[in-house]
Amino acid sequence: MDRRTFAALVTSMLSISTGVSFIIPLLPAYSQALGATGIWVGLILGANPLMRGIFEIIFGRLADAHGTKRFLVTGLAAYALVALGFLSAQAPWQLFVWRLLQGFFGSMVEPVARAYAGSLTPPGKEGTVMSFYNLSFFAGFAIGPPMGGLLAQWVSPAAPFYGMTVLSTLALVMVLAYVPERKGAYTSKGHSLVPLRVLWGDRTIQGLIWGRSFLAQRRGIFTGLFPLWVGMVGLSPFTAGTLISARSVVESLMQPVFGAASDRFDRRRLALFGYAFAPLAFFLTPRAVTPWQLAAVCIILALSGGVSVPAITALSVDKGREVGMGSIMGVTGTAMSLGMASGSFLGGLVMEVWGIGTSFAAAGLLSFLGMLGFAWLTGRRAAPAWSVQAQRAD
Repeated sequence: MDRRTFAALVTSMLSISTGVSFIIPLLPAYSQALGATGIWVGLILGANPLMRGIFEIIFGRLADAHGTKRFLVTGLAAYALVALGFLSAQAPWQLFVWRLLQGFFGSMVEPVARAYAGSLTPPGKEGTVMSFYNLSFFAGFAIGPPMGGLLAQWVSPAAPFYGMTVLSTLALVMVLAYVPERKGAYTSKGHSLVPLRVLWGDRTIQGLIWGRSFLAQRRGIFTGLFPLWVGMVGLSPFTAGTLISARSVVESLMQPVFGAASDRFDRRRLALFGYAFAPLAFFLTPRAVTPWQLAAVCIILALSGGVSVPAITALSVDKGREVGMGSIMGVTGTAMSLGMASGSFLGGLVMEVWGIGTSFAAAGLLSFLGMLGFAWLTGRRAAPAWSVQAQRAD
């Protein structure tokens, strides 16, 4: 494995996830300050993952066919500029547009970088190696929210957006300096791109799509509404950022532990075990009104991701070797992003009509449905609906 390239990818993702998470706890309040209703808050939060959901699969497959670095460089450079655009917003619709642009350029970065990291992973070590990539991603979301809250509180409300620009630029420099181009890593081996209809026909991929999308839907609800709930019970934005950070700290520290476990034990069962924690966390959230109760909810939710994400990532890398790493990361990334987008919108809509407590209950129900769907689809013993070898023979 090319350790220097992998280290550069990990460092770059740490920088970008930290920068992006600078502004996450601030966006709901920032949106409301510009006059956004609950539905507008949901649309603004969901705009980024909506665009990623549309384009991640496209850029993932393009990376398989034409190479990776050009997409990483373009996406990171634009990310740095879009961060400054948020400061020019004077109305909710303008903030919505900037979130759309952020999502478009973000779709060039995350699935392509994840696919690149997956292609560097030795067989049999998918969970162990990719857990460090996941660690960098979650660690950024642990560091970013409290830092963003402190910058907004102690420097200026604009400081987190400038910080996002700086860290995006740092990630760009790391990629330019230490990440070599991989020109059509899949097609250069003599493989043609697997048709999308073939990807949809594989039951394991269907299970990954189902599980990832429902996992992301409840994340979208939590990300958008948890800071508002913390404010409703009389706690500060800094407290909200700290609680979100605590969740990410626990989730990130669990990645290497359960990444190694997923190389030794049944990955499907580990994923299901992790999924089982999420419904409990969401059903408890409307009853949590003290910092300690809210922290307990965040830790339970972190346990869910800490156990399930390494196993799901390892399963994805396994499939990526068959169908193209960019394609599988694009497909699962699209499922996650559309899940985030629909979850954010659904959370805002349900809050507007029935209240925020019902939104958290909906997230718990979605988590339960995601667990059941993943279990059913991946538990089938029938042969896959397609075969890569047959496709190549055609």
